[in-house]
Amino acid sequence: MRPAFLRAFGRVAQAAPWDNEESIREELFSIERLEQHAESLAAAQPVSARPMAGRSLAVRLRDNESVLLKAYRAIASAVGEGRGITPAAEWLLDNYHLVEQQIREIRDDLPPAYYRHLPKLATGPFAGYPRVFGIAWAFVAHTDSRFDPEMLRRFVRAYQRVQPLTIGELWAVAITLRIVLVENLRRGARRIVTSRAARQEADALADRLLGVNARPAEPFRPVFQHYEQAPLPGAFAVQLVQRLRRCDRARRAPKTGRHERDGPQRHHEHAADLRLRLGGARRERQSCRRHVTDRQRLREHGFPDAQPLPHRDRGAGAGLETDGNGDCASGSSGRKRSGA
Repeated sequence: MRPAFLRAFGRVAQAAPWDNEESIREELFSIERLEQHAESLAAAQPVSARPMAGRSLAVRLRDNESVLLKAYRAIASAVGEGRGITPAAEWLLDNYHLVEQQIREIRDDLPPAYYRHLPKLATGPFAGYPRVFGIAWAFVAHTDSRFDPEMLRRFVRAYQRVQPLTIGELWAVAITLRIVLVENLRRGARRIVTSRAARQEADALADRLLGVNARPAEPFRPVFQHYEQAPLPGAFAVQLVQRLRRCDRARRAPKTGRHERDGPQRHHEHAADLRLRLGGARRERQSCRRHVTDRQRLREHGFPDAQPLPHRDRGAGAGLETDGNGDCASGSSGRKRSGA
């Protein structure tokens, strides 16, 4: 069985906290289990014997700021081009100014001199980082980013029954919680951008298969040969299957003898096979729902009272359109907003 300290973060001792881009989410604990976890965590977290500069959180915060800015610009560019955005992307677009404000406040509240005097962890994946940062990370991971003041108080009290925290660490609890939440937001923003790129690629592939914009439909196998060897992103799978299925309903190919199998009906026959081999489709739909849930949770703590900016011309959504005659429109232009 792994030590309690490693269970707190769900990764091996050699791993660093920034090694992957998955959301900071582990097993969800009840308040009683969370208190037990805090006590075992306190017993398993040795700190350095003397004050030290340690590893800087400011470096990661700057990187998070850069990633979030790039995501914001990519989403704004998509809106400017009339492309679709998901609800999660729309939230980031409307509330990026609040994210910037939170990052500025973190910098103001955690100056280098203050950071230097925070006790640093001596071992484990967070070695060199403040002990209070590890506490905040564990709290966010095991509460699924749900902020409950009473839950936090009981978690910290349980930790201090085994290992008392300094006054400086208690002041830093709120600051490090915001740092972890910004980290989670960065990971969500990267998923938004990569999923959008995957959907655009799927639209381009569907356009070739379905023969939109007065172009002839291409045979399935030669077009899809490039994608057969590696698993495809869930967002790609969802978008491609939706385009094939919806276009098949909107436009029925005439029977043309031996060439019928190269028409849209033939492509629809491959949709079931696509869904079987692209196992990420369900995960992508769940990820989209988590984006919306996460934005609501962020309003409860790090990013309160988020409201859309007035008079913003939003782009359409990531769904399929048909024109007035029921024909399939290109997935890359003129789409209406999708709830996905």
